Amino acid sequence: MQKWLVAVQALLFSATLFAQGPSQEGPSALSNTYYKAETYRLTGRVVLAMEAYEQLVQSDEYAEAAHYQLARLHFEQGSLYPAFQYASNGAALFPENTWMLRLKAQCAKQLGDTKSAGAAFEALAELQPGQPEYLFDAFSVYLQGNALEDALRVLGTVAREYGTTPELVSDQVSLYLQQNDAKSAEKVLLAAVKEHPSVPEYYGLLSQFYDGNGKGKKAIKLLEKAVERFPLNGDQMAGLDEIERSELYQKRTKEFIRSNSNLIGPILMRKLKSAFNPIREISKPGFLQSMNELHRILILLIFI
Repeated sequence: MQKWLVAVQALLFSATLFAQGPSQEGPSALSNTYYKAETYRLTGRVVLAMEAYEQLVQSDEYAEAAHYQLARLHFEQGSLYPAFQYASNGAALFPENTWMLRLKAQCAKQLGDTKSAGAAFEALAELQPGQPEYLFDAFSVYLQGNALEDALRVLGTVAREYGTTPELVSDQVSLYLQQNDAKSAEKVLLAAVKEHPSVPEYYGLLSQFYDGNGKGKKAIKLLEKAVERFPLNGDQMAGLDEIERSELYQKRTKEFIRSNSNLIGPILMRKLKSAFNPIREISKPGFLQSMNELHRILILLIFI
């Protein structure tokens, strides 16, 4: 009888233990650690907070918060490389955490890691469509890091997703010219004029490009067309007048050289003589003028 009672008691104890479920010792311990970490952080005890968060980086429940807070604390302490490491690891584990990505981008930017910073800003732009500022942040980082191809790629993305503007086209042209790619620069400008024929700024940009690349006649022809289309646009008229004056000056100069070739030599010699003459061709009396001429002679002797 006694043995039977012991067996029944053992069976009831096992059933009760099973009904309680698994032990909560692990999760409750982690919860306590997280509570301590947050308390230390909020009360300014940074070292203790970091030590507590370090215990949580491998946990399933608190790893995301631990990575972010460790990155943030290191960043606030000026320890950029550890901050970048925690933010990078956290962004890899939790790629949709925009706070983590922002922190990673800022750390990389301050460390001069152009590629990582630009990639983080681009990832933010994908996660939060309708916010082109992240693309412009990426463009700025790539530009500062002289990553011109990436900068152009980002500007292309902005143009496709949000439309083009004269400022954006001007930036694209500038980057292509920095790469000595005048053909691509012209292609961008021609496309802008074709796609947006009612925007006078594109005509002005294209005419400036032609004028700066020795194609003054094309620039004049384009501006004449723009003036006809936009008769009240003063900038187009001013640009046309300036280029026409430049073209006329160059034409008259070439005509003078062709018809007066015998005078070019004497004119050049006279200009050179005047440029290197230490004494003024028309002297002015007075002590100060004499001292000035003496000073110019001494400068010439030193130069020789």
